[in-house]
Amino acid sequence: MDESTSKAKAGGERPSPSGSREARKVVLVADDQLNVRNILEFNLKRRGFEVQVVHDGPSVLSTASAAPPDLVLLDIMMPGLDGFQVLERLRANPETSGIPILVVSARGSETDILRALQLGARDYIVKPFNLDVLFEKIQRALEGYAAVAGEADSV
Repeated sequence: MDESTSKAKAGGERPSPSGSREARKVVLVADDQLNVRNILEFNLKRRGFEVQVVHDGPSVLSTASAAPPDLVLLDIMMPGLDGFQVLERLRANPETSGIPILVVSARGSETDILRALQLGARDYIVKPFNLDVLFEKIQRALEGYAAVAGEADSV
């Protein structure tokens, strides 16, 4: 068994939709509502992502710091620390400052959206959301993150 085959069997790589092998992208889902966490987790896994799920603000910070994900889907209304506080702390930490964060929240006021974007969210999706739109925004955020990471590697 060659190295790529053993990594794939160990879960380190997965077949991409195109059939090639690539590292699985990790998405951290942070939402206090069980039904939203379940919907996101199911659909992310179905599309080939590795998923970490947490239900409160402090868990987002500890999980992201221990093993930085490729992307965070962040609710605003959570116990412990709200999404705005989490966003500020993730951006202030050099280990997590570059992770793309998409806010997914029932709070849809212009004030909330503007605040999240000013704090460093890549985008803001208001619940209830359309899964196709959400996955388009996830893909764009990940592509932008890969481009920025690639520029940093080449400097």
